[in-house]
Amino acid sequence: AARMAGIPWVYTKKNMNWSGKSKNGWLMRTKLAKHIICQNKSMLHLLSKTNKVSLIPRGVNILEFKKKNKNTSLLSNLGIKQSDKVITAIANLVPVKGVELLLEAFEKLYSKTQNIYLLIVGDNQTPYAKELIQKTLKYSSRNKIKFTGKVLNVIDYYSISDVVVLTSKKESSPVTLLETMACCIPVLGSDIPGIREILAPFQNQLFSLDSKNQLVEKIYETLFESSCSINYLNQIRKHVINNYNIDLEVKRHQKLYEDILKGN
Repeated sequence: AARMAGIPWVYTKKNMNWSGKSKNGWLMRTKLAKHIICQNKSMLHLLSKTNKVSLIPRGVNILEFKKKNKNTSLLSNLGIKQSDKVITAIANLVPVKGVELLLEAFEKLYSKTQNIYLLIVGDNQTPYAKELIQKTLKYSSRNKIKFTGKVLNVIDYYSISDVVVLTSKKESSPVTLLETMACCIPVLGSDIPGIREILAPFQNQLFSLDSKNQLVEKIYETLFESSCSINYLNQIRKHVINNYNIDLEVKRHQKLYEDILKGN
């Protein structure tokens, strides 16, 4: 309809899916679009045959997401002691998020140390979430795993986290990762496009989806061996400020729209 009206139409590719049932839809969108916005370099490479594509990564509000003191009231409500270590996953609970790997790693980690908790923050009514909950019932660590459901105060959950883990199988430009880094919280992410690109200067924070043991080791190091110093975490926040600030995302979109209207 936009093409018929002579109006430029732009779409943003927000995920890494190109095949399957949606394949023809993406081909049609790409053909009809005046311009396409990608959120990571892997997407840019996939669309390298066209000259109507720009890279604009996601951004976060660095004034909102910043280092904060632990929300002790939330810890108390969750039945967690301030001396306990908190591992957190914040995600839309669907299979592509790969949370079962984190559950398995946590069960193994629990055999080493018991003063740990795992928070799974996200809608716990999805079919996938219900499968995960059933899976944990067989674990010896089941009483230390908490499915919080949807929350509105996500910043409070960042504040009580000692490490945030992303086990996604596919990501474009994950906001949870950027928010965690902006909050100066240690983060571990699966070694996939999107996550790998953001953590390029901090590759020790990446882990292979094929190695549960590696994830266990990296979580343990982060929690108990001080692998993330204050200076290191400040560097991670600075990386977000310089490259993934929401103000940069806005300016990049604005320039692109102006160029399109100018016919560039």
